[in-house]
Amino acid sequence: MSWPYLFKSRKEKTALLFETIRQDPYFEDILYSLADFGYEMHFPFFGNVGLYIPHSIATEKLDSPEKQQAFADGFVQALGSENAPIARFHLCASLGQDVNTHSLLHEIIHFYQDMLGLYLIPIAERGVYPVHLDMQSFVSAFLFCEAWAEVEAIGASWRLKEKGVSSPWNGAMASADWRELAREFEKDMERGTMFEKASANIFNTWYEGKHRSFYEKHAAEIYSDMTEKYRKNAPDISEREIGKALRKLELPMVLIKIPKKKIPAYLTHLDWADERYSSIQSPHVQEKIAAHDSLYGVCDNTNVQDIRIGTPPYLWNRLRSASL
Repeated sequence: MSWPYLFKSRKEKTALLFETIRQDPYFEDILYSLADFGYEMHFPFFGNVGLYIPHSIATEKLDSPEKQQAFADGFVQALGSENAPIARFHLCASLGQDVNTHSLLHEIIHFYQDMLGLYLIPIAERGVYPVHLDMQSFVSAFLFCEAWAEVEAIGASWRLKEKGVSSPWNGAMASADWRELAREFEKDMERGTMFEKASANIFNTWYEGKHRSFYEKHAAEIYSDMTEKYRKNAPDISEREIGKALRKLELPMVLIKIPKKKIPAYLTHLDWADERYSSIQSPHVQEKIAAHDSLYGVCDNTNVQDIRIGTPPYLWNRLRSASL
């Protein structure tokens, strides 16, 4: 007798979801990286539909160069031990297997984005105020990552449905957040639209959706929390010095960080000068950005390569790539 999905163990749920997802070649490759890095799955009965949280390696308590070097050495060693940092995912079990499968596709893309450093979250060092994005750039990067994650989840769900694996697509159509995007994609595909064009269409539709305001506000709140921690690490820093530490992101710079063999073709054909990708629609967030710019100055420094990215998947990927 097979227990219903809701009553299966965490290990059994994970095996079911991964077995489905790895049937898509694009995601199969990412799952190999996820398995190498390490992961932990949680299935609370209530809570977020899906959750993966990018987090920075923090070194606030390392108050000397010697301690920081010891940390760096130890981090490298920890990657090969049971104490290694791992990716953590949360999926709301009460929504069922279909929605969980589709949601995991979305969240796994967030892990992949983190692995590539697309969130541009800097390492936190004691006494050092890090170079980081200005508020508007951070919000723009956040929106890009969310839009890309859902478009990939819908695209993979469709590919799997075409192979006779219906669970992820059923999850997309059952999703309160994304069923309209999935329906638009389905209509495009049924009328003979090319897959990449249909993907580009829903990528743009994502930016026009009612959920955009929520993500803008969420990103601004995350930014405020992060920068407050940066200031606590370097309490004597002046507003002028903070202004000098800010960087402005031009979204095509994000694409450069994605391996050529993995970047979806539609992302390379979009008009990145279109204001929908960089403008802010929420009046509340517009006010926060205006206050930010008034305090620190409008940022025009586009040297985002100065940011020392500090998320564990990114550092792990850099170390792994260097050893290949």
